Amino acid sequence: LVRSRISPELDTIDPPARSRDDRRTAFAIYHVGALIVAPLFVALISLVVAVTALAYNTWRNETTEEQRNVRHASFRVLESLGELQQVVDFRYYYLPFGEHAGAEGELRISGFGHVAMIRDLTMLMPEPGPSAGEELHRQWLERFGALDDLQESGSHTAAATAAEREITRAIAETREAVLEVLQRLD
Repeated sequence: LVRSRISPELDTIDPPARSRDDRRTAFAIYHVGALIVAPLFVALISLVVAVTALAYNTWRNETTEEQRNVRHASFRVLESLGELQQVVDFRYYYLPFGEHAGAEGELRISGFGHVAMIRDLTMLMPEPGPSAGEELHRQWLERFGALDDLQESGSHTAAATAAEREITRAIAETREAVLEVLQRLD
């Protein structure tokens, strides 16, 4: 603080008197500062807009990629569900394995392959996909061996009928879960 004069009657400090040149200098400094700050302000706003746009674009690309992966996995699961249903139906309805032992082995391996792929791909999806895939896998492991059980009369046993019904139900529930996941995608 610059003290120029002390007034004895008021006992205060008066500001220094400013000349016209002092005011011009202050005005010039203000305008030069404004001329310097204005482009910097525009640059700062541009930087904020660019960073925000980059962040949004990155987020959108990651979301799109995640949804593309879920969509692709869903279509593969739906294909495998159809193929697994064919294995179940063929094994239950068409094969008495007495003379077709090779076909039985092929169907078992094919069925296990489809069930494993379905379980693994549903793990990449949001709920209810993973739980439906796990339930299908569990039903298959518990019941696939009973699909071709026949009585002496040639008709299916109660265990075979229950196995076919439960595996088919699990396939249908997995299909519904996958379709629900697909419908929730943006």
